[in-house]
Amino acid sequence: MASYLTRDQKCRNIALQHNLTVESAQKRQHIFIIATVVLFVIGALTASLGIGGFLLIGGCFTWYYAVQYGRTKKFIEKNPDYKSQPLQNVFVHNAAQYNHSPNSRATNYYNISTFISNVNSEIKHFLWFNDGPYKNYIPEKKHAETFRINGYTLSFSTYGTEEPSLIYTQLPISIPRDESLIPRPSYYPSYKELTPEQRWMYWKFLQNPYTGTHDIGYVFIFYYGLERYLFSGQSTNVADIILKLRDCYDNKSFQTYSSTALILYSIVRKDIDLANRFLASLDKKYEMKISPNLLILLKYSLALPLTPFEIMNNAKAFSFNNQHYIKDYPEIFLGFLQQSIKNTYGANNVPLINLFADANVSNIRAIEVPLFANISIIDKVVRIPCLIDYVPFYSEMYRLLNEAHENTKKYLAELRKKPTSKKPSQLPSK
Repeated sequence: MASYLTRDQKCRNIALQHNLTVESAQKRQHIFIIATVVLFVIGALTASLGIGGFLLIGGCFTWYYAVQYGRTKKFIEKNPDYKSQPLQNVFVHNAAQYNHSPNSRATNYYNISTFISNVNSEIKHFLWFNDGPYKNYIPEKKHAETFRINGYTLSFSTYGTEEPSLIYTQLPISIPRDESLIPRPSYYPSYKELTPEQRWMYWKFLQNPYTGTHDIGYVFIFYYGLERYLFSGQSTNVADIILKLRDCYDNKSFQTYSSTALILYSIVRKDIDLANRFLASLDKKYEMKISPNLLILLKYSLALPLTPFEIMNNAKAFSFNNQHYIKDYPEIFLGFLQQSIKNTYGANNVPLINLFADANVSNIRAIEVPLFANISIIDKVVRIPCLIDYVPFYSEMYRLLNEAHENTKKYLAELRKKPTSKKPSQLPSK
């Protein structure tokens, strides 16, 4: 198969494989030059003995490497930051034994270190490898966990079949001639089942995962592995990566699975800091579309108050279906809702612990919610109490919303009686 690499690309691969500097490349060049001279001299002197020819051939090989390291030294001198160059400039050819589509160019499937060196530094240590020097995956037996929290029980099992994000270093990878022609990954994708061209796209995603432009299938493959890290106890910084991915990818399934995982992880680990960071990250509409019951469970479990905005944003969950003022005058409605909460509780937010003080949470109806997107983890769903069903809480939320609604209606009616040129948008300050 013909090579598609320029001389600079070959030099960069050599430099990456051996972590070369100008000095170390020059040292290797000198060693091979000395070896070449020695082999040529001894070969010439022993030509009549029959071994001279072999030594001369060996000298040709050492001279080839001397030239390669000389070129690599010059490349490093011109490109001192070669390790940070774009992914598409680093691959080598080979793998002719594989059948590649006309839309691809074969790459060196065994030089996995080249790909890894270009992975975003923040996520590099959260990949799972099946083989080779980076192997870090050992299949585990089913592991069940049960947590008793504020009167209710959470139970789920982790681990199961083979990890779908698992990277096999010997699988071929091909550079697409036209990325737009590469089909999307299948539903519930895995790295192993990707085509060589799709694997190229996946490694490209790993180089810069936070652009929000990559196909969600590649995001899910990586996310599968993050779920395993999150619930395996190796969770340092994993939650932050998930939060950043949520901020970039407007996909309903991804938002649902990731929010559920983060909420339940915060609950079972009693991680209030993570819970607050998750709640603070909900600054886009597609991020806010989380289960109202999960939100309330999180707040109740960690003794966090429910804010006026959260109540207004989830009004339909409390059967408050008259959304007119919420949609057309959200700031005015929110202002009156804040007033009602302040008047009732003497605080800016609703303390859920007080509302559930007399509740027997274990008797509240339980519902199933999707827990893991990762198809290799045994329990796909987890049963949680449907706290919205608790009548005193449900009725109180409806009362607060209805009171804000009536006050907004009264305020706007009075405002219309006065001549004004502007549409009211917020409650006037007192």
